[in-house]
Amino acid sequence: MNRRWHPLLLVCCFLPIYLLGQANLNADSLSAALDRASALWGTQPVEALELAEWALEKATELDLPDQQASANKILTRLYAEQGNYVAATQSGLAAIRLFEQKGDTKQVCRMLVYMGVLYRYQLQLDQSIDYYRQAEELAVTHDYDTLKASIWGNMGNVFHDQGDYDRALEYHQRSLEINTAFNNRQGMANSYHNIGLVYRIQKEYDKAIEYYEKSRIIDQEVGNLRNIGLSYLEFTALHIEMGEYEEALGYAEQTREIADQIASDRLRSQVLGYLPLIHASLGNTELALDYFHNYRDLSDSLQADALSQQIAEMQTRYGVDQQQKELDTQEAALKQQRWLIIGLLALLLPGLFIAYLLFNRYKLRQRNRQLQLENQQFRLSADLKEQQNLDQMKSRFFANISHEFRTPLNLILAPLEQERPAIPKAEIGMMRRNAQRLLRLVNQLLDLARIEGGLMKVEKRDLELASYISNIARAFLPLAESKNIHFQMDIPERDYIAAVDVDKLEKIIYNLLSNAFKFTPEGGKVTIHVAIEGGRLLRLSVSDTGIGIPEADRERIFERFYQVDESSTRAYEGTGIGLALIKELVDMQEGQISVDSQSGKGSTFTVIIPLEMKNGEHQEIAMESVLPELNAIYPEVGSAVSNELTTTDKPPVADLPLLLLVEDNADLRNYVSAQLADKFQLLVAVHGRQGLEMAREQVPDVIVTDVMMPEMDGLQLTKKLRSDQRTSHIPILLLTARDDGATKIKGFETGAEQYLVKPFGIDELTARVNSLLSQRDLLRQKFSREVVLQPESVSMNDHDAEFLQELIGIIEENIENESFTVEYLQREIGMSRMQLHRKLKALVNQSASEFIRSIKLKRAAQILLQPGIQITEAAYQSGFNHLSYFAKCFKEQYGLSPSEYRTANEN
Repeated sequence: MNRRWHPLLLVCCFLPIYLLGQANLNADSLSAALDRASALWGTQPVEALELAEWALEKATELDLPDQQASANKILTRLYAEQGNYVAATQSGLAAIRLFEQKGDTKQVCRMLVYMGVLYRYQLQLDQSIDYYRQAEELAVTHDYDTLKASIWGNMGNVFHDQGDYDRALEYHQRSLEINTAFNNRQGMANSYHNIGLVYRIQKEYDKAIEYYEKSRIIDQEVGNLRNIGLSYLEFTALHIEMGEYEEALGYAEQTREIADQIASDRLRSQVLGYLPLIHASLGNTELALDYFHNYRDLSDSLQADALSQQIAEMQTRYGVDQQQKELDTQEAALKQQRWLIIGLLALLLPGLFIAYLLFNRYKLRQRNRQLQLENQQFRLSADLKEQQNLDQMKSRFFANISHEFRTPLNLILAPLEQERPAIPKAEIGMMRRNAQRLLRLVNQLLDLARIEGGLMKVEKRDLELASYISNIARAFLPLAESKNIHFQMDIPERDYIAAVDVDKLEKIIYNLLSNAFKFTPEGGKVTIHVAIEGGRLLRLSVSDTGIGIPEADRERIFERFYQVDESSTRAYEGTGIGLALIKELVDMQEGQISVDSQSGKGSTFTVIIPLEMKNGEHQEIAMESVLPELNAIYPEVGSAVSNELTTTDKPPVADLPLLLLVEDNADLRNYVSAQLADKFQLLVAVHGRQGLEMAREQVPDVIVTDVMMPEMDGLQLTKKLRSDQRTSHIPILLLTARDDGATKIKGFETGAEQYLVKPFGIDELTARVNSLLSQRDLLRQKFSREVVLQPESVSMNDHDAEFLQELIGIIEENIENESFTVEYLQREIGMSRMQLHRKLKALVNQSASEFIRSIKLKRAAQILLQPGIQITEAAYQSGFNHLSYFAKCFKEQYGLSPSEYRTANEN
């Protein structure tokens, strides 16, 4: 008989089996998801967090306590790394409860360790050590050796935080021993890291670096980005302590990158705490303030979360007590619940109010600290800027003073170093002018030092004021005439007898007139106006139609060592001392000085000094005793009058090398020219721009140039010469007063071959120039043939190689062109015949026609080696119309006749 199964009976039988299979399937898949989340914890925490949260949600829906416990365990660590301590605490407590219900003592022990770490993150060290002690008791009781290593390592961290470094080191060593015994690579990395941290705090930096590096290597092996980030963080702190801020910045940036990758707010907050100090120490004050704001905002957020966590824990504890009492008895729980709610409110509301007050107080303290730090940062920034400006001013002053000292020293020492029976009269005059120039500069510096030290006093003498000022002004008439400047003197004819400080008045007038003539161009006008006002005040003004002073610089022109034009190409020499000295001298006499100027139109300086008018006898002033020589300030005037140094009766010798001298100092230019006149053909330029034009036009064999010059300095000149095809091959020697490595390096980088520091001797200069020419001759001899064949393989600069390749290309394109000539080649290359000739002679020791013939002969030699080619055909194809001339030229270049050459190369 067939039995028929009732449908309801089938459902009742098979539904539990289906549901059991479904539950097993979900449990397995959730376990796999949690294993994946655990593996991603150190490298991809965002993905790990999403996976663990999803697994917890599904495990809760399906009532799977094992998977719930595992998910909470993973989330405890992930939330802690994010700085979400409230969620981390909830997950940790939930995991402990579930593992206890399951009876899994080892997992309970591990979660107690996690809770200890969590409380240490929040700087609650007592609670942290309590959890570690509970974990230690379980691990010792059950012989969980690997957990002992973790517990002792974390306890060492707490002792470290408490400042007990010896105890910390002891626990870390115990942890390392166990991890090493069990070959726990990650545990070993953690122990190495922690030991390195202790050594860093104890300032044993070599040991710290050794252990940090061991830790980092293992972390990279296992791919633990979080721990790698912690290693970089410790390297950052270590290099800060060692004062190596550039290295610290590099490690800090790597730490930030990893913190962003693993989304760790805690690691991000820690590295942001270092960045303000690093950037402030490197002078990046704006960045330092930005990072301080970022650190403050992130720290406030994390601290607010910690406060919320404490409140949540208070609520959680009360909730647990209530549930426990409900389990005792339903009736008692209902009653106690009402009282508990009332008590909770009674306790919670005042607690929240107190917490609110404390939080506000905390925020106020934070704000005050922030304002203090910002104020400190502002002062630091201002101090740094002031220090930087001072350092720059000092650097410019020493560079200028070096130039002002070394150039006249060169003109004094160089003639003395030459071995000859007597020094020419013209050179003696030059030496005397430059000695006086040095003396005046030294006296100015000494005057400033005496004023600063309070050693200079006002010493008045009686004199006829108008006559005295007139005599000083008349001393500038030769200078006005030499520079074609109209000099107007508006000085009262009536003499006033007054008691004045003669020395100080002379220096004031002399410096003002010196500046006026220095900055006024040819054809301009200088005016001195003198007036006695009310019988009590001397008003003296000096006006010029010179370059004027920009508005931005007028307030600073009386500052010591300040110069309006501070570049190496400024048109006027100086140290920035004169106006500062005038201001000090005027102030000492209770006077005033002011300036009225328009850029490009001129300036007027006005000095007002109180007078003591006299009616009696006065002391005669010998003018020659108080006036320095004009040539001490303007040596070019003396040079213009005494031009014996530059004149010579010797005609130029064509065979001598052509030397271009570029020097703005007239005395030095004239002296060097006179000394080199019998050794070289000379071209002379007074500044870099003129030197560049002459070099391009004349193509000299060698160039000697000063560095600091108007219009264009020596470094700019060198750079332009090296980038120009016409002049790229010319050797260059730089003359400079700046004997520092940075300037030398910059000179060599721009392409100069030699560097000579002032003061220098003529013999040394001559030797260096000859050395450059000898090197050029050797290169020319070495490459005179090879460069025709393979110019790209020759050791010369890129511009010269490109030039020769371009020439060869033009010749080869026109090799059969009967009308191809040197003139055609020079038009194609864009040079004059002389420029092309001198360039080729310098590079390959051939004239343009010789160079063309060499290329044609090279082509002929190649054609001769082709099968079936007749000598006549090879000659015509290479541009030779006459066979006899071809054969003659071929033998001169190759040492064989065309037929001999072909026979020799066929074998």
